[in-house]
Amino acid sequence: KRDLYSVKDRSVNSVEDMYRQNESGRVDWLVRRYKSADQNAMEPINFSAQISYDNEQERLRRKQIQENERLEQDALVAADPAVAETLRAQKTGYFSLFESWIGPTANLGLNYKGFSLDTSVFYNLYKKTSTSLGFALGLPTFYSTQFGLRYVLEKKANLDPGTDTLLFARTKTTTVGVASYLIPMISIGANLIRDQVEGQEERYGTSYQIGYDDRSGCWGLRFLREKDLNQLEEDANYILQLAVIFLGNRRGVDISPGLEREIRGDEAVRDSNR
Repeated sequence: KRDLYSVKDRSVNSVEDMYRQNESGRVDWLVRRYKSADQNAMEPINFSAQISYDNEQERLRRKQIQENERLEQDALVAADPAVAETLRAQKTGYFSLFESWIGPTANLGLNYKGFSLDTSVFYNLYKKTSTSLGFALGLPTFYSTQFGLRYVLEKKANLDPGTDTLLFARTKTTTVGVASYLIPMISIGANLIRDQVEGQEERYGTSYQIGYDDRSGCWGLRFLREKDLNQLEEDANYILQLAVIFLGNRRGVDISPGLEREIRGDEAVRDSNR
């Protein structure tokens, strides 16, 4: 998770999880963990789409399907109905099979006189539905200050073991952010996150940051404080980064463990590292 803190050093239109876990328990590592919005700065319209295919997952999927066919054949020739029912219960359901295709995903960016609107959609071919839809609105810079609003609607599929059907629970996430470069070489930013899962209470998270970039353009410092959704204040994360900048590219190094010990104590730091 801390690898994603470096994203806050850049203008972004989406920050995705480093991995996702499907119903079968398989973990898919995502290659594109974030996307810079700066590429659309000079383009009025930008559209991109992609889809990924994993041959190894397809091999495992076919193996599961073949096992299902074998269990079905054994169930058909079984003399005892109870044995046939037991064999069919061992079959892997359609929505629990390995997924070899990931996506497609599509992104559309619109820019006009400092206003920007970025939309993204993720479609699941196996569930035949879009599982994520996001909108990000950027306003023109006003006195070196930028405001942003992002709204994401996600549908998480839960498998009903009794009927082998999908039940979708919707999650709405709204993020409001502000970043200011009014003071030379100093950047200040704040974000408020509101998350609501269907049928549950609302959750809130906050993040603040202050940064300094040396006049030489070779190094900088970032101090971030981030509290996850409905966490206690004493459980907030405090990150101090030293950044090395070369040819406009930034590489941040986390130097915060000592700082955390000063703020939260040694025991809290040890608990968070477990």
